[in-house]
Amino acid sequence: MKHLSVEDKRRLGQLYINGGCTMEQEQSWESLLLEDAEAMDIHIQLLSSVELNLPDMMDSIQFTDDVMNSIPVHLYVK
Repeated sequence: MKHLSVEDKRRLGQLYINGGCTMEQEQSWESLLLEDAEAMDIHIQLLSSVELNLPDMMDSIQFTDDVMNSIPVHLYVK
């Protein structure tokens, strides 16, 4: 892979995290993450910024109960 500027790495990392990459871009970014500490630092920064923008999670017990109650029981009863 050719040398990428910090801004190009940031752009590619953001595309990757947002799911907007082509298959080739995904593979390139994943390879870069394994080989380039700067790319990994950028990736972690981008993930942290996404995490800060996520809404607060509802009550975890209620969430678990809602998920478990939505599973069709008849599929698992023998």
